[in-house]
Amino acid sequence: MLGYLSAFGGCVAFALFDVPLFDARFNTMGWILLGGIYAIASSSVQSAKMPASLQAEA
Repeated sequence: MLGYLSAFGGCVAFALFDVPLFDARFNTMGWILLGGIYAIASSSVQSAKMPASLQAEA
């Protein structure tokens, strides 16, 4: 998770000092990283809500 957050932070910092909106590579990379962060965070929330009896099976 820390790797995703630091990479996304790097993309945000780069966006502050450049105009990556017109460069599809950086724009796409930022969205993919944001999607990865969301997927990891949502799976963590779902596993925290899951009962202990079901967590052993998952």
